[in-house]
Amino acid sequence: MKDHPGLSLQQVPVLTDADAWSQWYAFCRDALHCPDFFVARAPKREAIMQAYYMGDTGSQRELIAEHLVANQKFHDQLTASLARSELVMSKLDAGVVVYLCAGMDFGLELATMAGLNGTLFLVDYAESVVADLKRELAKHRDSFPNAQVLHTPVHLVADELARHGVLLGMVDAVVAIRGLHRVPNEERVLTLASVKSLLKPEGILAITELFENDRPQDRPASPGAWHWHTLSYQTHLQPMRLVHDSGPVLENQDDKCRLLVFQ
Repeated sequence: MKDHPGLSLQQVPVLTDADAWSQWYAFCRDALHCPDFFVARAPKREAIMQAYYMGDTGSQRELIAEHLVANQKFHDQLTASLARSELVMSKLDAGVVVYLCAGMDFGLELATMAGLNGTLFLVDYAESVVADLKRELAKHRDSFPNAQVLHTPVHLVADELARHGVLLGMVDAVVAIRGLHRVPNEERVLTLASVKSLLKPEGILAITELFENDRPQDRPASPGAWHWHTLSYQTHLQPMRLVHDSGPVLENQDDKCRLLVFQ
């Protein structure tokens, strides 16, 4: 991937997006003192910050509580959906697993699912997220001895993994949960190409997103939320096959997500 044409042209949007999210994470941690609150939709982010700066602690706490409850519900549903897939669990339990756009919201849960036999790489490009993940893993190193955090844009993940001894064709599973929507289209295409080169012949890619298939008719399209039809992933991941589609059964706040597994 190092010499792939166009990579140098794709750095700016990644860094811009990372800066925006890093500011939000820092605000949650430093201003709200809420280290577990890292996922929020843009309108809610604005409302929470406005309530904070106006000193409306009641409204602020109510919005945070609403997000935490909704986020936990999504985690529970997603964990159950992943656990029901023998194909996914077999890869997590004893394989080399790469979690793209890891964030703080599901990284430790996935590390728990990988257990003591799996080797897990948590990949993110926001410095504050990487720092928080490293700090949390350090607290529980006995539980996650084979988990590492990598700081890199996801379309350059192959180069970063190579520095840790993981070469092309050595990865059992790649997981992306509500993170690829933050990756610009050009980089997303490069990321999927990198994923295909990293995976073993029987390796899998598990994606959970707000797919364009499920966008309500009255909801405007948004590059920061709904994006890409499932067929777009199928096109860019050929010759991999879609072997599992959960349908829109996962509740992400008020919206529907689905789990896709490619092999």
